[in-house]
Amino acid sequence: MFKMKNILSVAFASVLVFTAASAFAANGKVRLPKTGQTVCYDVQGQVIDCAGTGMDGENRVGEAWPAKRFAVKGACVTDKLTGLMWTKNANLADAPMPWIDSFQFVKDLNANGGVCGYTDWRMPNIIELGLMPNKEMADSAAWLNGNGFDNVQEYNYWSATTRANHVEHAWRVQMNYGYWLGSNKQTNAFVWPVRSGE
Repeated sequence: MFKMKNILSVAFASVLVFTAASAFAANGKVRLPKTGQTVCYDVQGQVIDCAGTGMDGENRVGEAWPAKRFAVKGACVTDKLTGLMWTKNANLADAPMPWIDSFQFVKDLNANGGVCGYTDWRMPNIIELGLMPNKEMADSAAWLNGNGFDNVQEYNYWSATTRANHVEHAWRVQMNYGYWLGSNKQTNAFVWPVRSGE
């Protein structure tokens, strides 16, 4: 029995090391994904040739996106870029709510059986949530709704991250335009549960 526990402990530790290592490049740095932007614009918003601009549309630095970024399985969607699993329905609560209530909503979701057989759902941090929009799209909510998700709202989604310079505020992502903003925690915003995936 002791030997089996040791074997299982080593196997578990190996999985953890592999999972952690996959998030880092050989030089020990985090591999950030590309933004998705491939076009360049002038100050009036006109499309221009990217060559020599130094803009994101020219440089396209970062980890390449999978050909098909999202994999749908039942009521859940796995982001193959980040490894995170999201609920397919991006508005399970069916209404926005204050920040503190969003944590209770996720806690209740887990207590009532979760989604897709998982009961370890949580609020996303601002980095996880902020990676969902496609910076090439004028409306990322519509893009997400066309790529495996349902009910992605155009407006703000709460993250679990408090804004450090105004701790009565938390970070949100406006899903249609993809920008981050800090808002008072009493403000209503949508909730989109996430889990760390397999």
